[in-house]
Amino acid sequence: MENALRLLRTRSLAPGVAAGALMLGVTGCTHVTRVQNPAAYVSSEAPNRVWLKRANSGTRVQVEAPRLAGDTLFGFVAGRFEEIPLAETEWVQARRPATGRTLGLVFAMTGVGAAMVANFFMHQSSTNGTPVKPDCSGDEDEPSGISC
Repeated sequence: MENALRLLRTRSLAPGVAAGALMLGVTGCTHVTRVQNPAAYVSSEAPNRVWLKRANSGTRVQVEAPRLAGDTLFGFVAGRFEEIPLAETEWVQARRPATGRTLGLVFAMTGVGAAMVANFFMHQSSTNGTPVKPDCSGDEDEPSGISC
């Protein structure tokens, strides 16, 4: 465990791994899907935003800070306060947890982490913790890509 912590400190992998995990977590753990019962969903979950399609015009709008009063959804559409009767909507969508994606992300990140740790320990055991120096005794005419 000490070797793994030393790897994270010396090679500065922690910030990159944390940023990658956060990026994947944000995109992988939710998805936008239709809500079966918009009135119950908005009342119980109090989402930050929902998307809906108006039945009369077919336009799709994003409603910020949606709330419900009786059978009317109200909130801000493009910065303007609007009241939209649910009977006048074709469908309502909201961002919800994506359980399958989340589990896949957890398994993938666990595998990547295990591979990184295994690679570190294999590298440590093959070099005994000392840096490997390039072999500069080869033919001078053959390009090796190693600068000595």
